[in-house]
Amino acid sequence: MRSPAEEVERKNPWYISDQFESSQIYGLTIRRRCQFIAVTVEREKLVKPEQIRMKVLDTGCGDGVFVELLSRDPKIDLWALDYNFLRLKRAKNRFPEVHFSLQDLTQPGLRRGQFDVIVMSQVIEHIPEDEKVLRILFDLLLDEGCLILGTPNEGCFLARLRNHWLEPYIGRTTDHIHFYTEREIREKIEKTGFVIQEVIREGFFFPLSRINHLFGSQPFLFSLMDNLGKLFPSQVAGFYLICRKRQKRISIDEPC
Repeated sequence: MRSPAEEVERKNPWYISDQFESSQIYGLTIRRRCQFIAVTVEREKLVKPEQIRMKVLDTGCGDGVFVELLSRDPKIDLWALDYNFLRLKRAKNRFPEVHFSLQDLTQPGLRRGQFDVIVMSQVIEHIPEDEKVLRILFDLLLDEGCLILGTPNEGCFLARLRNHWLEPYIGRTTDHIHFYTEREIREKIEKTGFVIQEVIREGFFFPLSRINHLFGSQPFLFSLMDNLGKLFPSQVAGFYLICRKRQKRISIDEPC
């Protein structure tokens, strides 16, 4: 596997495209994710009314799509990290007041018990050492802290149909390592010591990108996509999970 710097040098679109521009394709989906994250963070603030500022970490922040959302709140002390120097540089230019750092999540160099909320959206499927990173995030959270984790449902039948038969080029342009089902990602999260409080299932996994883009851009079709996901929950497009740090891990396979 090439490093992010090598992929940027090769001008791989997956590493250099502006995520604010590309997110327009999935406008309704991104808007819903933003709303979900904002509501969850606001709920966390209500749990600690005595706290003047809440410390939030956006992991794999990229160009700062969720940084833009979270940085609007004056009661949030926002930190963000990514391993792609190009996107991190663009994010720093857009949001100079945020604490940015170029870091690998397997060795983040942050203090344990530091954050009230950690956001990890569409990141964990890129990380070979996914369980190690979940353990690190567990330790970075304060007691009763909250992890908001989102990942695609690429282990489902329709996703495998797309990736292996209908659109195999996607596997060559992305760097996804894991192709989770809901059961698989839940097991990994719970193994770390988190308690899963809530699962939000996203839309429906159309195995053709053009159809997926079409349904994700029109309100009526977006609503229809949601209904298909309710009828066939194993074939939804992805999951967002609210994970609570409620217990001390019983055992640690690797030190963080």
